[in-house]
Amino acid sequence: MKNLFFIFSMFTSLSLFAEASFHKSFKIANLKEVSMEVPNGDVSIEAATGEEAHISVEKIEWDQQCKLEFERSEDELELEIDRDNTDKSCKVKLVAHLPATAELDLKVGTGKLIVLGWKGEIEFKAGSGDVEIVSDALEIDGMSGSGDVVLSGSMGDVELKAGSGSLKLSYMKVPAKAKLSLKTGSGDALVKLPKGSSFRSSFISPAGKLKTQLKEDANSDFKVKMLSGSGNLIITDN
Repeated sequence: MKNLFFIFSMFTSLSLFAEASFHKSFKIANLKEVSMEVPNGDVSIEAATGEEAHISVEKIEWDQQCKLEFERSEDELELEIDRDNTDKSCKVKLVAHLPATAELDLKVGTGKLIVLGWKGEIEFKAGSGDVEIVSDALEIDGMSGSGDVVLSGSMGDVELKAGSGSLKLSYMKVPAKAKLSLKTGSGDALVKLPKGSSFRSSFISPAGKLKTQLKEDANSDFKVKMLSGSGNLIITDN
C-alpha cells in the first residue's frame, strides 16, 4: 500500500511539472496589493474590465528545479518564479488582468515589462528589458538597468533611475503639485508636456545638456529634476 502511495505521489508531481502553463482566475474584490518576481521572461499587466482577475503563465524554458509560487490572501497576491540554483533560465511569459487600483510591486530580470491602464501606485525594478507603462498613478517609483523606459498618462510623483537606457515620459495632464525625479548614467531623458504647462526644472550633469522648448515658471509646484552622468534632458510639448 505504501509503495502504491509513493508511485501515486510521484505521478502527481511529474504531472504538475509537465504542465506547460499555469492559469488562475478569481474575484477581484478587496485585492489591494500585487507582488510579482520574474527573473526571466516578458510580463504584461492590464486593468481588468470585469469582476474577475486572470493570470496566465506560459512556461517557455522549464525543468524540475524551476518553481512557480503563488499565494492569494484576501487583499494581497504574490507570484514568484524561483530558479532554485538551477542552470536553466526558467523563462516564462506572464499575462495578467488585475484591478487597476491595486498597488504593484514588480521585479523583472531579463524581459519586457508592460503595464497598461493603471491607477494604483507602481514600484518596479527591471534588469535588461524595456519598460512601458500607461498610468494615472499618483506615485511611480522605478529602476532599470539597461532597457528603455516609456511612461505616459496623468502621473503624479515619479522617480526613475536608469543605467544605460533612455527615459521617455509623456504627460496628458500636468499635476498641480508633484515631483519628477530622474537619474541616468548615460541615457537621455525626454519629457513631453501639454502646451501651456507650468513647470520648473533642475539639471545636473558633467557632460549632458538641458534642452527645453517651453517657458519655465519659477513659482510652479511641478518640478522636473534630473541628475545624469552624460545624458541630456529634453523638455518639449506633446
